[in-house]
Amino acid sequence: MKWFRNMKIGKKLIATFLFLAIITAIVSGIGVMSLTKVTEQDAYLYEHMTEPIVYLSSISELFQRVRLECRDVVMANEESDIAAQADMITQLRAEFGDNVAKLEENIVNDSEEMKQLYSQFTASRTDYISDLDTLVEMAKANQDVEAQALMNGHMHETVTAEMEAIQAMVNYKNQGAADTAAANASTAATAKTTMLIGLGFSVFLSIVLGVFLSGMLSKPMKEMVDVAEKIASDDLNVEVTYHAKDEIGQL
Repeated sequence: MKWFRNMKIGKKLIATFLFLAIITAIVSGIGVMSLTKVTEQDAYLYEHMTEPIVYLSSISELFQRVRLECRDVVMANEESDIAAQADMITQLRAEFGDNVAKLEENIVNDSEEMKQLYSQFTASRTDYISDLDTLVEMAKANQDVEAQALMNGHMHETVTAEMEAIQAMVNYKNQGAADTAAANASTAATAKTTMLIGLGFSVFLSIVLGVFLSGMLSKPMKEMVDVAEKIASDDLNVEVTYHAKDEIGQL
């Protein structure tokens, strides 16, 4: 530390404050990086978990509504009622398709597992749509017995397959959302701990440097005062033990 003792007082102060500023900048940088990571993970949670879950919820709800309309269109007797139920099925299918399109767009950059689940859904959807179209045509032709047989037979299988495919995607996204939320909480806790440790270290270092610098400046100053008082008392038998090339050492 001799090099530091030989520095001018002004440079000592500047060097000390500069060192503290660097430490503070490092701590702040770590904090900003941690917060940025949390923000990125929150964005990922929204884009890859929350949004698709919303679409899947709508898909599941619309699917169940179409099932109810299928029952109603078969049970309807009046031609106007059958036409109204058929139009409602068409409208619900359009809304269903809009949500499926949004989901498909959302999972472009998703995991291979999610893409595989989506492929299974579209395959089951193709079989179900075929039965649904047949059912509506039977209802319009008042072939209620045949329509009931279809609903209780092959269409029951395609309905179950599609419902399971939808639920599989919902379960996958719900689990993914839970895992991502847990990871976000862990990252936030780590960031908090890191910032607190860094802050504590900065405070501790500031105190240590303050005490060190204070002692380095005050001790020779006190010695100089004592020497001056002895000289003022005609005591010339004094010796200065402080040796440095700063302003105090020059005195």
